[in-house]
Amino acid sequence: MINIKIELYGRLIGLFGQDHIFWQTQANSTMKALYQSLCQTHQVDDSIKGIKPVINDTFVDWNNEFQSGDVLGFLPPASGG
Repeated sequence: MINIKIELYGRLIGLFGQDHIFWQTQANSTMKALYQSLCQTHQVDDSIKGIKPVINDTFVDWNNEFQSGDVLGFLPPASGG
């Protein structure tokens, strides 16, 4: 098991009720698997449409893996004017 910090932005803060989550997960997990697990635990729709995954302040692909100590993030599309 590895420990990570997940940062949430925009509308995801409202959906998850917080702007960051400390999470323990299996090593060699992908960003997509992590997001789906997070959504399932918090009973949130797991659609990744428009959401950008981030590892250590860098946009990555949903199939990227992360390591213990990484800071992960999920950035939804911005709206407003």
